[in-house]
Amino acid sequence: MTDPASVAFRSTCPLASVLDIIGDKWTLVIMRDMLAGKTRFSEFLDSPEGLSPRVLSQRLSFLESQGMIQKVQAGRTHPAYVLTDKAMELKEVGIRLAEWGLRHIPGRVSPYLDKFRDED
Repeated sequence: MTDPASVAFRSTCPLASVLDIIGDKWTLVIMRDMLAGKTRFSEFLDSPEGLSPRVLSQRLSFLESQGMIQKVQAGRTHPAYVLTDKAMELKEVGIRLAEWGLRHIPGRVSPYLDKFRDED
């Protein structure tokens, strides 16, 4: 996907189309970090998964173009990013995926999972 503002949907299948938007290996990690309180570019780069600045910039632009996140300018500082209501509808999906990973993939930990559940 070279142009982050466009989506070339594979089909009219709703599941395949959702995966065209959130199915890469970084989007749900970025959304997890946003749910955990990260809002700044530099904060996302500090995540243990090692996302590169170039890929992060592309994913943030893409998610903004899809209405999943919003860039907000607070004073003279660098912009912050927040999840939109549209993206928040996927919160339960993320929780269920993390729970599945905890049950079925040995050695996994999720320091954020209880916090995400408590916010409901």
